[in-house]
Amino acid sequence: SRGKQKRIEDVLPKVFGNLYMTNYFSHDYDAQSDIKLQNLVMKMDYEALGRYWCIVEMLYKQGGKISLDQCESIAFALRTDCNNIKEIVSLVFSSDDEYFWSETILKRLKIQKDKSQKAKKAAQKKWENEAEKR
Repeated sequence: SRGKQKRIEDVLPKVFGNLYMTNYFSHDYDAQSDIKLQNLVMKMDYEALGRYWCIVEMLYKQGGKISLDQCESIAFALRTDCNNIKEIVSLVFSSDDEYFWSETILKRLKIQKDKSQKAKKAAQKKWENEAEKR
């Protein structure tokens, strides 16, 4: 006999409640020409650029914002020190007294969420129409 069939909700990671996110994100294909990233490489090095992309992934996973209190954890995960992370954040990301973020990531996450909600509404309407036909 076949084992218990898995539901998609049990397999895919949840982001924004019922929105499921795959393991990719969109970004500009010409990111190396971005003035902030050029400045990052000029002031630090290409290793900092690699850490930047890791932080971008973390931001997507965390819904677009990360607490500045997480500096030590990020530094540990990226095998560097907190000062290195703080410098990357100050050169490339927006921040306030509590969090840092990327406006572009927040915008793209909102677009993704809006598309998902529209698709969900369309699917619900389709199922409602199908149920009325019966």
